[in-house]
Amino acid sequence: MNKKQKTILAVLSFFAVLVWIVFFSWPSKNLSVSFCDIGQGDATFIQSPAGNQMLIDGGPSKKVLSCISRQMPFWDRKIEFIVLSHPHADHITGLIEVLKRYSVGQIIATDAETDSAEYKKWLAEIKEKNIPLELAQNISQIDLGAGAMSDILYPKESFEGQKINNLNNTSIVLRLSYADISFLFTGDAEKEEQEQLIANRYTLNADFLKFPHHGSKTGLLDNFLNTVSPKIAVISVGKDNRYGLPAQEIISKLRDLGIEIKRTDEDGTVKVEVGADGKYSVK
Repeated sequence: MNKKQKTILAVLSFFAVLVWIVFFSWPSKNLSVSFCDIGQGDATFIQSPAGNQMLIDGGPSKKVLSCISRQMPFWDRKIEFIVLSHPHADHITGLIEVLKRYSVGQIIATDAETDSAEYKKWLAEIKEKNIPLELAQNISQIDLGAGAMSDILYPKESFEGQKINNLNNTSIVLRLSYADISFLFTGDAEKEEQEQLIANRYTLNADFLKFPHHGSKTGLLDNFLNTVSPKIAVISVGKDNRYGLPAQEIISKLRDLGIEIKRTDEDGTVKVEVGADGKYSVK
């Protein structure tokens, strides 16, 4: 084989590899929901059949970037929506890294504030990139396209000027639905917030529940669990975490109710794909 033939072969091989990469990176026409394995914290990456993405929380470190890169096509550098459920470090820190590396269409958060260094960095990054920020109480839905719709159930009022003793109970709660399959994302909402959700008669039933507060005993009201009545509960939690989460009491309760349990500390990133026919798979 002469030099010219070798060059042609190398070029053809390059394009063959490129086509292979593009083919396997092309987004699915399904709804994809990935509960990221990011340690002790929360991060969920959602991609609609229309190709639009939403990231709910970012975990405690830049580890969320690896989860995102495995789910997004390599050429796509824009995330349409980022939702910060509440500004605790195990939810906000990774989002700061995401803002540095991706273009973001819109941020949805509450006006609950904290004096933490992470929260100040978050606000500074938003200001520097001039990213539109919408308060959750001012919008009711996030349209991800192709029939994938997320309803914002909580909060409906401002936290501005209030003395907040527990930021967990300012958590944004969203219900995502597509093809008759639904997901409930609860942040770290504890019993007080769950009582409000039930009292306000919001539609809470869901096939998948992102379990509140990493499986903590303070994160579950029995009536709330009965109202949601999930088939599968996903617990985002770090391996061998110092809090002893998830609580054995919670695990036993879920098992007694016949609810399937998925845990990021044991299963890694939990990925759910939902087709237009309503059939889903869990990986």
